[in-house]
Amino acid sequence: MPNKDRKIQICFFALFFLSLSSSFAEDPIRGTWWGSVTQPGYGAYDVTMTLDSASGGTIEYPSLSCGGTLSGGGSGGVYQYSETITYGLVTPDQEGCITGGSLRVVHQGEAVFWEWRGSYDSQEYYASGKLYRDGGQVQPGPGCEECGNALMNDIEAGLRASRNFRNYVQEARQNYGNCTQSVSDGCQNTCGRQLYDNLPGCDSFPDPGHKSCVETALRGARLSCP
Repeated sequence: MPNKDRKIQICFFALFFLSLSSSFAEDPIRGTWWGSVTQPGYGAYDVTMTLDSASGGTIEYPSLSCGGTLSGGGSGGVYQYSETITYGLVTPDQEGCITGGSLRVVHQGEAVFWEWRGSYDSQEYYASGKLYRDGGQVQPGPGCEECGNALMNDIEAGLRASRNFRNYVQEARQNYGNCTQSVSDGCQNTCGRQLYDNLPGCDSFPDPGHKSCVETALRGARLSCP
């Protein structure tokens, strides 16, 4: 005679694994993502982000010897996380990571666009870049869109918070130049390149006219983007 209890048990496990597989399929952000990001006023550094689920995971900054945990979530390919640094905190005498930052992660297939914002000692900071799913392979460099978005976001962050805005703008331009080195045409006829080319024209203006000029150039570049 068939064992009814065994049938029920088999059905339960089948439904459990089906549900588990379905939840995994619904979380394309799950996994380990790595790449290099750029922070105006500091430069580039590596990031390794491991998401156990859409609601959070861990993050590491190997070159800064710090890292911590992420919590949050999202939908439609856009995720927001709060960052808590658990080791390697920055101090007045030691380089490290700022705790309490926020992350915006946009899923793009085998890559994510990564943005971070944080504050320390009344100063706002911003970093952005593209991370790739960890497959042990060399990933392609950023394209014109990523470089242009990084430049515009850098300038926007500087307009809000930078104490030495002229140097900030120069470094943002240098980062854009480095970002587009691998692109054959240097990203001609793009809104990022338009902003890059227009910024030097603001150097002749004394403050606060210089900042107003940069803000106008940024607004024009934003309007030119699709």
